[in-house]
Amino acid sequence: FALLLTALYAWLVLTTLRAHELWRDEAQTWLICRDASLGEMFSLLRYQGHPALWYLLVRPLAQLGLPYETMGLLHVSLAIGSAFLVLRFAPLPRLTRALLVFSFWMIWMYAIESRVYAIGILLLFLIAQGYPDRHARPWRHGLLIALLFNSNLHMAFLAGALTLGFAWETLRRRTWDARHGAALALMAAGALALAWQFDFFRAPGDNMYRGSFAWERNPTAILRGITTAFFPGVQNFYEYLAPAAVAVLLLLIFALLTRPVCLWFVASHVLGMSLLLWLTSALSRHYGLFLLGGIFALWVAPYHEDPVRWRIPRLPGFEQRSRLFLWALNLCLVFSLYEGWKLHAMDRKHDYSGTCRMAEFFVREGLAGYPVAIHRYAHLSSIAPYFPGKKFWYIGIGEWVTYVRQDAVHHRANEMSHEDAVRLLEQQVPVGEPLLLLTDKPLKIVPAGYWPVFKVDDTVRGTDEMCYLYFREGREIPPRIETQERALQ
Repeated sequence: FALLLTALYAWLVLTTLRAHELWRDEAQTWLICRDASLGEMFSLLRYQGHPALWYLLVRPLAQLGLPYETMGLLHVSLAIGSAFLVLRFAPLPRLTRALLVFSFWMIWMYAIESRVYAIGILLLFLIAQGYPDRHARPWRHGLLIALLFNSNLHMAFLAGALTLGFAWETLRRRTWDARHGAALALMAAGALALAWQFDFFRAPGDNMYRGSFAWERNPTAILRGITTAFFPGVQNFYEYLAPAAVAVLLLLIFALLTRPVCLWFVASHVLGMSLLLWLTSALSRHYGLFLLGGIFALWVAPYHEDPVRWRIPRLPGFEQRSRLFLWALNLCLVFSLYEGWKLHAMDRKHDYSGTCRMAEFFVREGLAGYPVAIHRYAHLSSIAPYFPGKKFWYIGIGEWVTYVRQDAVHHRANEMSHEDAVRLLEQQVPVGEPLLLLTDKPLKIVPAGYWPVFKVDDTVRGTDEMCYLYFREGREIPPRIETQERALQ
């Protein structure tokens, strides 16, 4: 069962990965790992909002000059590992395991998009798989939790809850020895490493949010996140399904009602996730971690017993309460299947980012040697990985770069209008020098001397990953540019 479905899962994600064009957030990781020194990479993490673990895994691939696509293969291998752990070891019904693995979050969001989240999910499931032996092999438990702290900020709260839970169990069981002490020291070291990377959670004074970590402070983001975790794809009309999602979450709490340690895990994770969604970017890719944190708590619940003082008369047993939650969860996962398959189909049919085809056009038409000016971070990050060693002129900051520091200067540059960007470019680069200009929207008024050359506008991600290329007339006009311009006209 596990091997067969894992093989099917691997085939599906690998075939979609072949068609997937990496977009700006994926590309930014590769560029930082490829072009920044190790010290600069760590200094950028505070601006990126992610700890170092994923970057340290990607960095050797980029530094060795391996193809850009190897990052996607690494990411998919982590996702396949997570799928196998669920299918082989999770103490859940077969139907639930299969639905979970092929649902939106695990078949798409945390498999195809190469981001920091997959490594945290794999570590979480490895902790769950070895949870029965946590006191027999405390060093393994401690190491995995230390790494979990440094996978992504959204997992840090659950890692903290696991650390405190293990410390409490150790004291309660009176199993304090050198091995347990070393395990707790590893966990503490992981937490300190996370805090150090974020300067003990002091926001950089020059970041995009004026020296604050706060962005939205929008309490509705929490409800949207919980709803979308169980019903992905509904974030634009989440209010209608919010009561159902909250009911499913309450059923999980009801199932764990006599498992105080597992309730502690769920409460810490949900409250931590809610805090991050309230303060920072409430983006859909984060929402699935609500669900997977709850799955983890249910996974490890059988390895805890009901404390006598927590036994409630006439309360159904743990198995009965869990069964009620699993029925509700299965319905949510069936709903989730559609969104996952839809994204796979769209990615195979359309460009996830237009920059891959744009880069192919550059190479095919012999334009890779020309200077390229770019307006908007999306295009800078998305196209730069295809041209190792080449820098691009970022109009808004007036520098030749590949990756960007996501600070206040970058924020102002990224918010600049296209018309202002073209006017600024005319001041930066003398008239008469041939130049390519790449934008994410067609220019409303094409200035004199600029010719439209090529466009890629059939994208999954919408306007911010579309590409429009213009050539600014110079002393000499490449024949292929002239041909393309006439064809577009």
